[in-house]
Amino acid sequence: MITYYSSRINNLGEQFLNAKLKGAVSYDRIAGYFCSSILEVVGETIEAIAGKVRVVCNSSLAPSDVAVAKLGQRVEWNEFKPEEVYATPCAMARLRKLYELLKSGKLEVRVLPDEVYGLMHGKAGVIIYPGGGKTSFLGSINETKSAFTTNYEIPWEDGDPASIVWVQAEFDFFWNNSYAVVSSWDCGRIRNISSLALSMSISCAAARDCCSPIRLAWARRYSWPCPRS
Repeated sequence: MITYYSSRINNLGEQFLNAKLKGAVSYDRIAGYFCSSILEVVGETIEAIAGKVRVVCNSSLAPSDVAVAKLGQRVEWNEFKPEEVYATPCAMARLRKLYELLKSGKLEVRVLPDEVYGLMHGKAGVIIYPGGGKTSFLGSINETKSAFTTNYEIPWEDGDPASIVWVQAEFDFFWNNSYAVVSSWDCGRIRNISSLALSMSISCAAARDCCSPIRLAWARRYSWPCPRS
C-alpha cells in the first residue's frame, strides 16, 4: 500500500519522519543531500532508535561552507576560528547531538564522489521495526532541515515487500560500494566546536545555511563543493 505525503498538506517532520522512525530498530537512507541540520527536526527520535542509522549521500556542500573549507586547506581547523561560524544557538544542540551519535556509532555516513555515478541525487529509505516489520519510502526529500520544514516536498511511503526489497538493494549497492568514502568523522573536532558553542550566544540568522563542520573537514580533504541545509 502506498501512502502519499505532501508538504503542502502535511508537516513532514512530524507526520512523516518522526512518526515513521518512532519505535524503529534501524534506518537506512539514501539521502541525496545530507546535513546535520536534520538533527534539529528528528534528533531525539534518531537517538531512540535501537540500532543503527546508516546514510549514503552525495559530496556537495553549501557555498558558504566551501569558503570555510578552502580556508581550512591553508590553516589548521582551530586557527580559522570555527566558533565564529558554528557557535550559534541553532547549532549548539545539533552539534552536541551529532557528536554523541557519531561517537556511539549509532550514526554512520558514507559519501559517493560525483565522479563515479554522477551526483548522488536519489532519495529513498528503509525503516525496520521490532519483529521484522518494514516500510520504505522515496520521493524528492533530502535529509536536511529545510527539506522537512521549508521546501515543497512529496515523499511516498510504500510498505509492499517487493518495494522494500528494491529500495534496500539500492541502498546496499551504494553502502557497500568500493567507491563509497567511509567517514571517520573526527569526533574530537566536533567536541571542540560544541564546547565553544556552549560558551557563546550568537544570532541564528547566520546559521541557516550551516552544515556540519565535519563535512567541511571532508571538503577540505577532497575539495568538494556544497548544498543548502
